[in-house]
Amino acid sequence: MNEFYSTVLIPQMYSRGVQPLLVGPTAQFFKGELEQFAKNKADDFTAGLSFNPKMSPLEFEQFCAGILKNSGWKTQLTPGSGDQGADIIAYRGNDSLVVQCKLYTTPVGNKAVQEAHTAKVHVGVNRAVVVSNKDFTPKAQELAATTGTELVHYTQLKDL
Repeated sequence: MNEFYSTVLIPQMYSRGVQPLLVGPTAQFFKGELEQFAKNKADDFTAGLSFNPKMSPLEFEQFCAGILKNSGWKTQLTPGSGDQGADIIAYRGNDSLVVQCKLYTTPVGNKAVQEAHTAKVHVGVNRAVVVSNKDFTPKAQELAATTGTELVHYTQLKDL
């Protein structure tokens, strides 16, 4: 960080006409802030936790598994085909779940709920979850309520 600060940040500030008055305790504070920001970004990157709407469905599954893993779940991605509706199987303590991941451009419908519920029964876990980057249709919400399937936006995964 010190090298970055002295060889990149300070010269960039000078080149933009900004006087780098960051000395002493103020410099240490900003260096600390930069270090924490860089660490958080590096952690997100290495865990695959940077959402990109252009990612592939497999990348979205890996992204979701990373969020669960960071929340204390032991995760297992299923094979791409023949997964019986489970993209991720996760365990934490006595809790277990299957996750059906849907990276869509429109609201998610009934089929995803059916797949997740079937996977829950097939795999023999406690919970079924459908995670998406979009909303869910009213019919999907109705079926989820009937089957006990959880519908979550990917930003809510960390709260499971």
